Amino acid sequence: MRRFILGLCVGTLCALGITYLRPQTPAPRTDTVTCRPSNPVQYVAHHGTPAVLLFGNSLLFDHDWQLTQATAINCARQGLTARAAQDLVDHLPPLTPHTIVMGFGSVELQRAEHSVSDFQTTMTTLLSTIRQRWPTPHIVLVSIPEAGPHTPEAVAFNDMLRDLTDTQPDLQFLDLTTLPVSKQALLYDGVHLTRPVYMVLQTALDQSLAR
Repeated sequence: MRRFILGLCVGTLCALGITYLRPQTPAPRTDTVTCRPSNPVQYVAHHGTPAVLLFGNSLLFDHDWQLTQATAINCARQGLTARAAQDLVDHLPPLTPHTIVMGFGSVELQRAEHSVSDFQTTMTTLLSTIRQRWPTPHIVLVSIPEAGPHTPEAVAFNDMLRDLTDTQPDLQFLDLTTLPVSKQALLYDGVHLTRPVYMVLQTALDQSLAR
């Protein structure tokens, strides 16, 4: 009887040990990037218009985009860099955008984090990551404002972005310097766009979607 009880205890302990030591499969992440509106999939389905996904830093975050040709889904973040954005691509909303608008580079300039070649490598990697998830949408790269204390660096970064779009037919470069606004009216604090500039930029983006 003692032998039976001892065997039963050992067997039970072994079973518990095996259960405890068995590697657990982590649950898949279900969190998504915070966007405006807060329920983008339902919002797009309700409006029945093509979705335009905005992904970038304050350049895109700071405006309430009202597009006539599409529904704007603003998933930009203040202070977001292109390098940090790579980890967020898989957590963007589960929808298929018609167009993806990207605005990166001004944060990198403010923090002096990247040379032109570093930024080119980071943007190329980010574009590749986005293409792995969404192979077909048109992508618009918004230029960095060429005003304020980092103007020379912004010009160099924009030249790189312009060259990047010239080599990839599915990319479009939306150049802020071509908008009918003066450099003096471009920024209100040396970093962020003024509301009148946003309204002009919004019209330009609408026109590009209509092509």
